[in-house]
Amino acid sequence: MNMNFKTIFKFIAGSNLYGTSTKDSDIDTRGVFIPPENYFYGFLHRIEQTQDKKRDIEYHEIRKFLILALDNNPNIIEYLFVPKDKWIIATDEWKKIIDNTQYFVSKKSRYTFSGYAYEQLRRIKRHRGWLLNPPKKKPKRVDYGLPEHRSTLSKEQIGALMHYLQYT
Repeated sequence: MNMNFKTIFKFIAGSNLYGTSTKDSDIDTRGVFIPPENYFYGFLHRIEQTQDKKRDIEYHEIRKFLILALDNNPNIIEYLFVPKDKWIIATDEWKKIIDNTQYFVSKKSRYTFSGYAYEQLRRIKRHRGWLLNPPKKKPKRVDYGLPEHRSTLSKEQIGALMHYLQYT
């Protein structure tokens, strides 16, 4: 994480949070940060999330966190209910958020959590189907209606396209 970012909350997540860890489990962490002032102006310096999948670390920028929390996102709402013994960092800013948890959780969570559970069930069924009936051959691009060869874009072209898509 960028050293200029202020981490306001960091906690132990994953199997260690839920009590399902084993001696071989790694320690996953999640958190919320406030970027420096220049990230609040313009669009060139924007960051909503930072993660390291290899070490299973994920942090959300404060504005993104608040939007997702108000939307009752199941992965984010859990941040508000992490037991204090799993907290690694909790600043005064975070404690103000925790003191106002009642403003985040709403009846909407019924739909966001059931939608999340339904999607997980669909993934399990799809995976089970694949396990019971694995493909006989390696799939090819044409099997999915894609051209036989990938078009090659330079990194600059991809960057320009991503920038365009992000702000349109």
